[in-house]
Amino acid sequence: MRTDLPTFRASLRLKMSAQKTSWFLFFDKGDEVLALPSWAAPRILIVSRSLRQRWRDSAAFYPAFRFRARLVKLVVRTAAAFFPRLFLRQSRKDAGGTKYRLAKFLNHTFPSFKQSAIAYSLFSDYFISTGILAADEYVDCADRRGQLTDLLRNWFPQTDRVVLVAGAASDPKQKLVAKLVDQGGKMVGFVKFGEKPLARQRIETEAEILQSLPAGCGPCFQGVEKSEPYSCFAMSAVDGKMPEAKLPASVDSYQLSAVREYLERLRISDVTFGVDDHPAIMRIRKEVAGGGWQVASDPRQPSTINEQLDSLLEPLREQRWPLVIQHGDFTPWNVLRISEGRRLKVEDGSLSSVVSHQSSELCAIDWEEGTTEGFPHFDFIYYILQTAYFMHHWSAAQASAYARDVLSSQLSVDRDCPTTTNYQPSTEPFSVPSHPSSVISSLIKLAALDAWLAGERGGLSGKPLQQFRLSIVNFSAAGGSARGRKT
Repeated sequence: MRTDLPTFRASLRLKMSAQKTSWFLFFDKGDEVLALPSWAAPRILIVSRSLRQRWRDSAAFYPAFRFRARLVKLVVRTAAAFFPRLFLRQSRKDAGGTKYRLAKFLNHTFPSFKQSAIAYSLFSDYFISTGILAADEYVDCADRRGQLTDLLRNWFPQTDRVVLVAGAASDPKQKLVAKLVDQGGKMVGFVKFGEKPLARQRIETEAEILQSLPAGCGPCFQGVEKSEPYSCFAMSAVDGKMPEAKLPASVDSYQLSAVREYLERLRISDVTFGVDDHPAIMRIRKEVAGGGWQVASDPRQPSTINEQLDSLLEPLREQRWPLVIQHGDFTPWNVLRISEGRRLKVEDGSLSSVVSHQSSELCAIDWEEGTTEGFPHFDFIYYILQTAYFMHHWSAAQASAYARDVLSSQLSVDRDCPTTTNYQPSTEPFSVPSHPSSVISSLIKLAALDAWLAGERGGLSGKPLQQFRLSIVNFSAAGGSARGRKT
């Protein structure tokens, strides 16, 4: 029997508070909930029913790519499977005297120690008293347990339990992602939930984008709920695996061709624009003009980004450009590879439909940064630059050179128009640019600028990744070798 949703929403609106992370809404009162790696800084929350179930559900801890990250994930999963009590909510322990000194020593020697289950269990008072941990971010409100479970089962009746992926409570765009699992351990769907204004905005954006995507290009949209305290939406599970997060040595590789072919499907109309009138470029120009950022391409001649934008657009003015759906964070860790012959399935109890993935074997997830007014090839370039930075630790010069080689090969600039081969309406002839390399160079720099602006909006100002992006745009004199790592 389905819940009276209007009554449910009204009661929940009165009770919810955005000051705390409302993880407890996803679990029933009788559930014993574990937080991995700890309640101090949880990455996932799972129920505890059996060793096998804990091991299976803890696989969602995070998508580890490198050896060290895989080792940490293995240790945490093993501990959760065999020693679940270590990951239960516990009373705060006295950290005075010797324990206080030991906690201080461990925190100084091992900076990540404060996020561990041992630190939370034994030294929480020390970390809370020193302000390292917040005392009330992940409190348990027992009287409000399970207030979302009826809504989840309205969307996915076969749901048995929830694996809840939690963002940092201090993050203004923090969200909760509920992975809904049936009794056999199979993923049946996902629900994204946000309470903070920025998180709600991003969730609502993704819900709109999913409804605009061509069939098979993303998860199937199931439903959305928006009210005063929260926003959430449901989508189908995608039967696929994450590809290897590395760039191939050959720019003609099947991996890159598959990425290009997938992105070509995201053109949404045959209407084309001059580059200055394209909505994506108008947005960039408006954002650049309003920001007033001051950077220097030549230390002797300081200039604003806005003054140099025209030089980037000049090579693109001979062509016309279509609108595309732009992902905004298109990376290997936001893509799933679907084996040949597989299909995306959606089931909501009353409707069962099967959607072919057509010629593409890729399916992108996490469309929170998406827009239906995107610019061609920005996602392709972003895919290359992000992977080059996080996974290969390339310098800006290395990443730019690789991107130029890929685009020159994959877009066939020596044979056709590099920017319109797959987008120009068939009624208009192709016109080969006189300087195709300048078009490629401008596309790479504009894509890096677009990513840099998104980073500034997202609170990354001053971070090494932002310097890397500026170096590619050539608005910074420093070449800047890439630093950082994606787990």
